[in-house]
Amino acid sequence: MNREEVKVLGSGVSPFEWRIIWALKLKGVEFEFIKEDIFKKSSLLLESNPVYKMIPVFIHGQNAIADSLIILEYIDESWKQNPIMPKDPHEKAYTRFWAKFSEDQLVEPSRIAFQYGGEEQAKAVKVMADALEILEGELRGKKFFGGETMGYLDIVVGWVGYWLQFTQQVGNYKVMDSEKYPEIHLWINRFLQVPIIEENLPPFNEMLSIPFCPLTDCPNHAIPVYKQDIDLMQFALNLEHLEADFFLYSALGYGLDKVAPYLVMGGPPPIGAQKANLDFLTHNIITEFGFQEVGHLRAIKTTVGGFPRPQLDLSPKNFAKFFNEAFGYELVPPFNPYRDSLNFMLASYVIPYVGLLGYVGTNPNINGCVTKRLLAGLLGVESGQDAYIRGYLYERANEVVFPYNYTVAEFTIRASELRNRLAMCGIKDEGILVPPQLGAENRTESNLLSANYNSLSYGRTPAEILRIVYSTGDEHVPGGFFPEGANGRIARELLGKP
Repeated sequence: MNREEVKVLGSGVSPFEWRIIWALKLKGVEFEFIKEDIFKKSSLLLESNPVYKMIPVFIHGQNAIADSLIILEYIDESWKQNPIMPKDPHEKAYTRFWAKFSEDQLVEPSRIAFQYGGEEQAKAVKVMADALEILEGELRGKKFFGGETMGYLDIVVGWVGYWLQFTQQVGNYKVMDSEKYPEIHLWINRFLQVPIIEENLPPFNEMLSIPFCPLTDCPNHAIPVYKQDIDLMQFALNLEHLEADFFLYSALGYGLDKVAPYLVMGGPPPIGAQKANLDFLTHNIITEFGFQEVGHLRAIKTTVGGFPRPQLDLSPKNFAKFFNEAFGYELVPPFNPYRDSLNFMLASYVIPYVGLLGYVGTNPNINGCVTKRLLAGLLGVESGQDAYIRGYLYERANEVVFPYNYTVAEFTIRASELRNRLAMCGIKDEGILVPPQLGAENRTESNLLSANYNSLSYGRTPAEILRIVYSTGDEHVPGGFFPEGANGRIARELLGKP
């Protein structure tokens, strides 16, 4: 069995995969290292770790194993030379205890300290400092955690001696102090001088350039995520959830519950969502839009956290009510967003533009370099989606929407006017045709991209957005697309106010 082919799947820089490499090198086991792009995961990775779909993965013959701590024990039991785990059951249990302690009290807090600033970072650093003080006592009088020679626990905690320097430098925090933790400092020097370790470390400059590092776009000493960024970016999840399920259901006949159930986080299914009667081109584009929204939800929730999907009302009745209010009387038959491609695109005109203005309005209040990059990426795609929708409708501006005696342009104008009335903050919304005084440089009547006097995008506050999507004109009174109100601290606090 031990002669079977051995492979390690990793990114090249993760400390978790280097634990495995060190153990294999210590045992003299030959192996093939397969470098994975974590953004374009290979079929081998997905098949080998179908549950977490993450690196590292250890493959021995036909056996695939995930989780670096489990992999280390597997290696030690499969190759008996140069054992890293103690034989005594009590000592083995003792070693596992400290391995779990270091994972819980050092690894996760270091990630938080690396990604966040302010109070969140300070709390994480305090947890790490307390853990290092405990480990300082555990090391006292020893060369290594395992005694006179390097063992399992040294390999597990070994990342502290190298990767922690990286996270401190790039994350702009400090926890390691040689005067405060002299035993750990001495241990780090001994550990890094072990030939197997010294010869098998990723270049520091390579770690600084890794594509998945959350700080690659950050200048030196910049804070990745400010605490005040979190609520603002989480607020956007309400609109992203609305768009995701509207696009997915309309194109595919099912939504987030089937496509990415982990992003739903236990939220209720949308009301009235259904598959739309779309032509081939529109179907393909809206499918793309739907999956883009899935990515947006994932990006926000993995960066600043999130909340369960709010109750959404995507029923034909709700869209019909919106257009009835836009025209000032009840349309007969009721407007149905799912009837055909044109109706669907008119309904789509109602939603994404509101989210776009929300991002523009949020931008001046965001401070973290990671959250700024996140917002910019979201804004770019949302702008593209809105431009396509407006372009589709502009091409059909003079077409009469059956069976109503109104053109496509008139539908967009009435929808924009209603959103302006609901938001109660002047003109920040315009249809696809405008009078010259509202056109670009007062010279155009086309309005493919809605913008202000200087052709800059309008921005809206969370309160303005809620007045629109609730269809009540009052951020304190839910309704419309969010019959039970939006989620997140900003929206829920507004619901609690008079």
